[in-house]
Amino acid sequence: MVERKNQAALEIVTLGNFRVKAGDRILTQDANRAYHLWELFKYLLTQRGQEILPEVLVNVLWPKEEYEDPKCVVRSLIYRLRQLLPRANGEENTHYISCGQGGYCWNVSGDYWLDAQEFEDLCRKAQACLAEDPALATELLERALTYYKGEYLPETAFYDWAFPQRHYYRRLYLEGFITLTNLLRAAGRPEEIISLCEGAIQIDPLEEEFHIPFMEALLAMGRRKQALSHYHYITAALYRELGVKPSGPMRHLYRCLKSGEDSGEDLGSVSIAGPSLGTSGKEGEAFYCDPSVFRSIYQLEQRRAERKGQQVTLGIATLTQRIPLGFSSLQEAMEVLQRIILTCLRKEDVITRWSENKILILLGTAPPGARGALRRIEDNFRKSYKDKNRFLLNIRLEAPFFVEMAEDCAQRGEV
Repeated sequence: MVERKNQAALEIVTLGNFRVKAGDRILTQDANRAYHLWELFKYLLTQRGQEILPEVLVNVLWPKEEYEDPKCVVRSLIYRLRQLLPRANGEENTHYISCGQGGYCWNVSGDYWLDAQEFEDLCRKAQACLAEDPALATELLERALTYYKGEYLPETAFYDWAFPQRHYYRRLYLEGFITLTNLLRAAGRPEEIISLCEGAIQIDPLEEEFHIPFMEALLAMGRRKQALSHYHYITAALYRELGVKPSGPMRHLYRCLKSGEDSGEDLGSVSIAGPSLGTSGKEGEAFYCDPSVFRSIYQLEQRRAERKGQQVTLGIATLTQRIPLGFSSLQEAMEVLQRIILTCLRKEDVITRWSENKILILLGTAPPGARGALRRIEDNFRKSYKDKNRFLLNIRLEAPFFVEMAEDCAQRGEV
């Protein structure tokens, strides 16, 4: 098979799109009209090197259709494909689809260029020279990843026969992406990491592996605020689209982003939690997020509950000093309270520091179970202080809480 696509008689694109081109002619321009024809082409190309019987082709590709003579149907389609495609090696009797012992297969010795094969070959070459020549491996991976513009044959997303190859190429892309970002990081090239990640995010906006190196590169270039803003965006998007919360690496990155923030920021901003009060550090704990992310999650849960005729279970914990001892003393107590809340709740629950003395809690359980969780928080907090008269903890469920949230936002000047 010829490696350079400008030397091949047939050019085939399968990653992110499907296109077959012979010279200046795009053969798939009217692919929708010849649906069965191109489905057969895609399947034989995917199974290239394997001989497939006509009965198997019909059962796999068109299982709901009944044909009296499957062999005749397939033979007719093969004839039409051969008439449409150029000669495999420029000779009169060579074809891209070969006929063997009663079956058909893709002719792997034909003169064609396939983006998926080029992508795979470059990834393998990069892996082979990775240890001895990182610079060459970097160059090969950069070339390889340009070919992956999306999933393999995306229009066959619901076909079982295409799934293994689609999964294989996506895994190959993800592995190559991770390896390349590590090589660029070691070479001190954060600008190129950012460009690489931006392209990957366009392909799959919700793949966490693409966002982590993107934010790390921004941080390396001193663009901390942009990285933090992107964190808020992607965590909200992951929860909104997939219902998932940030992983351990994402939470660790968040703590790194927060640890370098200017300590002189307004207490009403998201930095009120301080560097030690970022997202929870253990997988089994509740999820801590900034007020902006919490607000998005709350609104999504509110709409979801309304559709089901239910009510969002939301609590508020307010801590006040019985005897004024200063702001630092209150913040120390708030840190203790937050740690207790994180460990008392389930990982499905979400919390945030809403103000200097308030913590909001979005509970993933009905009110009866929620009240029990709030009582545990209150009991554990009281046990944490020998002098129980120093602080007053008021923790309760709040049904019409969206009103208070709106009022707080208005006071902050956020709405």
